[in-house]
Amino acid sequence: MAWTADALDDDVIDSVARTARWDGDLYSVPFNSDVGLLYYRPDYLKTADVENTDLSGKVKTWSDLEEVINDINRADIPGEYDSGWTTQLKDYEGRTVNALEAFASSGDDGAALTDSEGLYTGNKGKLLSGISDLRTRTADALTLTYTADEAASLADFAAGKTAFLRHWPYAYGALSQTFGPSRLQVIPLPGKAVLGGQNLAVTRDSPHAEAAQDLIRVLTGKDSQCRLLHAGFAATRTSAYTDDTLRCPEERQTATPSTGSGESADRMPRDAQGRPAYASDTLLAALRAAALRPRTPYYGAFTQAVRTELGPLFGEGPSKNNEQLAEDLDAALREAMPTAD
Repeated sequence: MAWTADALDDDVIDSVARTARWDGDLYSVPFNSDVGLLYYRPDYLKTADVENTDLSGKVKTWSDLEEVINDINRADIPGEYDSGWTTQLKDYEGRTVNALEAFASSGDDGAALTDSEGLYTGNKGKLLSGISDLRTRTADALTLTYTADEAASLADFAAGKTAFLRHWPYAYGALSQTFGPSRLQVIPLPGKAVLGGQNLAVTRDSPHAEAAQDLIRVLTGKDSQCRLLHAGFAATRTSAYTDDTLRCPEERQTATPSTGSGESADRMPRDAQGRPAYASDTLLAALRAAALRPRTPYYGAFTQAVRTELGPLFGEGPSKNNEQLAEDLDAALREAMPTAD
């Protein structure tokens, strides 16, 4: 069921608002967002004699990140350290997201692979540069494993096996319970990151459409988005990140239970307004710059083709060079999806 245009106001982050529209009409309202971020261990950088462990503004491309990883790999990192970074490359949606981030970083984001009607508009050339980028950033010398999902990659990073982790905003709260600020930092992902999240909608034939719309307005309003951000998730409204008069005292009370010693169990670094410390600069900037996944009703076919055809990059099936991977993926997408040709 289409919503009226005023269901989204200018407070909703522009990139996030775009996920709710199709063919000029508004069909849903963003409830929570998501975006890929880069978590890292500044203490490992210190051990590797990296002069400035604040990588914000310093690591903007994957070449920049590779240089830092090479410095760390040459150092004698104590404990469980094994490899430079970890991410989600198991055969599921995480692999597609990583591929789309490589496509977007090389100049052809997922949205460029489909037109306004959701038809496939890609070709071998569009896919080739992204595949080449993906192969470079997931080389054996840099990457811990090709079989991790969100839970496994988070656990490996928390165990100290890598210096860097590509993950979602909720990981900030989870990792803060393990590491203090001296051992955990987060910056925007080098290159482009892919947007995630959930939108709320009402079916056309719902017998309770009016009540459902009222509930959605509450859940997506300023107060609810403020609470969502304070709880560690990615809010959809700019005001949650920038309006210092917007307070969420109830959320602070429920999100920071006391331990038996009387200390707060919440170890997440927060700013003066109670927001996660990185939210107003790092997270908001990442959301604003994020790339969208392909906007198509055939997304299920799209992601299945991407996950399957890129398998040889990660040890699944016979090895293939970039040209062959691009050719095979283009053919698979043309078979799985209607094209604009």
